[in-house]
Amino acid sequence: MIAVVKKNVDTSVALNVSGSPVSASDSVKPLMSHQSRLILGIVESLSTRRQISGDRHFLLLKTAEGHLVRARWSEPPGLMPNLGDLIRIEVSAVSNGRFSFDTSTEPSHATAIVHPIQEHPWLDIRQWQAIQAPYALSVLERLYQATEQVEVLDRLWSLIHRVPAACLREWLFEVFADLSFSLPFIQVPASHYHHHSETGGLLQHSVECGEWVAQVAFGTLNVNEASLAIAADLLHDAGKIQTMHPSGMNPQVAHEVLTLTLLEPALMKLQPIWSPGAYALRQMLSWSSHFEPFPRLPGTLLVKMADQFSTALSARRMAFQAAPAHFYWAKLQTANRVQTFNRIN
Repeated sequence: MIAVVKKNVDTSVALNVSGSPVSASDSVKPLMSHQSRLILGIVESLSTRRQISGDRHFLLLKTAEGHLVRARWSEPPGLMPNLGDLIRIEVSAVSNGRFSFDTSTEPSHATAIVHPIQEHPWLDIRQWQAIQAPYALSVLERLYQATEQVEVLDRLWSLIHRVPAACLREWLFEVFADLSFSLPFIQVPASHYHHHSETGGLLQHSVECGEWVAQVAFGTLNVNEASLAIAADLLHDAGKIQTMHPSGMNPQVAHEVLTLTLLEPALMKLQPIWSPGAYALRQMLSWSSHFEPFPRLPGTLLVKMADQFSTALSARRMAFQAAPAHFYWAKLQTANRVQTFNRIN
């Protein structure tokens, strides 16, 4: 419910998801986490205060622990979550169980200003984002707390939602619902020295490739083949959750081999639902030009090209990272070779 208010007097009424007013006596608990600025929860109530200085929006967010977090932000009309939405909000960091002051920002972009006289202070939101993943809130909390690539994790869910083949879309969400798979997938680097070697690099590389493939596949392939190309690109380096893990397997085992080994139980679940798709994914993830000059499914080439393009861009960024702006060439030392890169400014 959005109330129209004259001047600075707040007469708005907050509604919870059942449609009944939220009482001031409801159990609203301050967040006492020592985590960073990220909070996940379900939108329990929502209201707007209209002021001469601009609209302020207020919400109650119910966390996985059942706490209600009070938060507010200023934003143009129309950019609002809905009751019952699962969202993440970014506020100021927490220190010693209390929200810290941040006087470096204007009030309209406030950063969790605390009013000590209030028992339950409002948190001022820097940013909010709806989460498009069909998982329990407790599962999502574990994933978002484990990653340093929060925005990329948002993009992963969004990309899976765009997969047009419903059975493959649901299968992908089931694959990432397994925390023994998804937690290392969002944490390990994609390589030691070559490309995307930062924490969470595998996630960044996989989503980057999948997004590029989607742009081309949707305009050139049918629905099923486009869906398979996106799925194959997201999972083409899945074996690295073992080869790049600190306690991983012997590097003599190629990650391509481990990719199929790790995904086979999930592919067996896909088999009775969509047998051609399960076999197609196996073929796309195992194809090599050493055996056939062209793959049987052209979408496989999209997967390979996106992989190489993403790798080259990341490696070049690493090569020029410490170089002055006027340098037009730089070298990157990897485990096996020295690679030279050029750039044209």
